[in-house]
Amino acid sequence: MLRQTHQDFGLCPPRAAGANDEGEIGGQMVTRATSPTTHLSELATSPPVAIDASASLRQAAMAMREHDISCVLVGEGRDFTVCTERDVTTAVAEGHSPRTAVSRIQGATPRIIDADATVQDAAVLMLHYGVRHLVVVRDGEPLGVVSVRDALDALARVASPILANALHEALTTRSDCWLG
Repeated sequence: MLRQTHQDFGLCPPRAAGANDEGEIGGQMVTRATSPTTHLSELATSPPVAIDASASLRQAAMAMREHDISCVLVGEGRDFTVCTERDVTTAVAEGHSPRTAVSRIQGATPRIIDADATVQDAAVLMLHYGVRHLVVVRDGEPLGVVSVRDALDALARVASPILANALHEALTTRSDCWLG
């Protein structure tokens, strides 16, 4: 069952129709200005999307689609794991029914990062561990999830044209470099 009160935070949410170059619509911020030195705690303004362990793969996929995210927490408080788009597609490809409980397909313990770390720190950890998501925590409590897309967005904003082109090429032609 989905817990509807939780929302994800993202560094790079979808740009709303009519947003100006600063990402504003009628004074409401649509995107957050981030840089590699931005602390993750500055970005965690609402709790992450979470589902119960009894939720189905279909419910996990629906929650990710509804919130335009690629990872949900499974469980609550300090006792959680994650379910990613990759987990769902792998499970279905292996023959699991969309009605299968996410708790039946959960793998390794999720990688976490402290809320006082920077976006750059998150990017380094994701590369080191070969993962695309880190759960942002403070005192063991999850505050949100940072994705590789979030980190690349922040890094590309300050990158030289050469680095920006290299990042673009790596993302579009060398998926083996970042698919973990």
